This record gives sequence, C-alpha cells and structure tokens, in this order.
Amino acid sequence: AAIVSAVKPIAAIARTEWPSVGGAATYGNVPPAMNVLVPLATKAYYGWTSQFSVQNTDTAGNASITVKLYQTGSSTPAAQFPDTVLPGTSRTYDLGSSSQFAGVANGFLGSIVVTGDKNLAVQSFVDKVGGSKAVYAFSGLDSASAATTLYAPLVRRAFAGATTGISIVNPNAVAVTVN
Repeated sequence: AAIVSAVKPIAAIARTEWPSVGGAATYGNVPPAMNVLVPLATKAYYGWTSQFSVQNTDTAGNASITVKLYQTGSSTPAAQFPDTVLPGTSRTYDLGSSSQFAGVANGFLGSIVVTGDKNLAVQSFVDKVGGSKAVYAFSGLDSASAATTLYAPLVRRAFAGATTGISIVNPNAVAVTVN
C-alpha cells in the first residue's frame, strides 16, 4: 500500500507489470470511502478470477471492515466476513484461494461491498487464471457516487474483435430497473 500526498491537489495512476509475461494493468486514483462498491467479482468464471485489495487510509488507527460478496441477481451475500486492516496498510483477498471464499462455487459472477469504520480504498484485478497476459484492473467506488445516469465513453460490440462488458451494482436495499 502507498499513500501519496502533496500541498496542492494531485492525481495519479498506478501500473502493475508482470515482466515475465509482458502483461500490465493500470488504474486511476482510488477514492476512499467507508462504503465501497466493487461492481465486478468473479471466481473461475470462464477462467477469470478476482483479487482485490482493501487499504485503510487512516494512518493512526485500525479499520474494522466487513466484506460481502453478492451473486448477480441476489440480495443475500454468497460470502460475508469481518476483518481488520492495520493503519495505512492493505489486505489482499483472492476469490480463488482466500479461505473466506472457499464456500463460493466456481463459475461465480457478482459484486463486492466493503464497509468499514475508517475510509477505505479498494482496488481490484481480474485475472485469466493460467493465462499469459489477460488481466484488467479497476477501483472500488464510493457508494455515495452511485447515480441514476452513468456514462461509458467507449463501448464496443464485436468491433475489431473487441466487445465491452458493463458491470452494474445496485447499492440500494430495493430492486432497481436499469435501461
């Protein structure tokens, strides 16, 4: 984990590289919040499995967190557990190998909600297990940033072999219709 600060506003991206296979993934500035949504989580879903890291952005006190994993279309957690993240550090969880997800069946597709008593920054990788380069990364989202209209500046459907997937998470306690 890292905490970068300055006397004036700054922005950043992070790039993780796997030199042995020539792969890399980038993600932008991760906004901290006490209720963080990760819209996409997978476990052996067509070979894709998620890892995510939860950082305690408070450098003075432990963060008590709760992680809830939701199957797409369900409001009941498929897995749920508490944990503690030390000041300024992070914990990484792997849906494929972390014991907290042992009861989650392969082929899982859903989302993650992480709540805490301190501000948290959450970042996720989704990796093609056994693949040489297939990996992508994204940041968890503050539930307060959920909106009734969302924008996707670049969406492809079978364009030059690429198709865009859009993962949507509902932070509300009631069902919502998406158009």
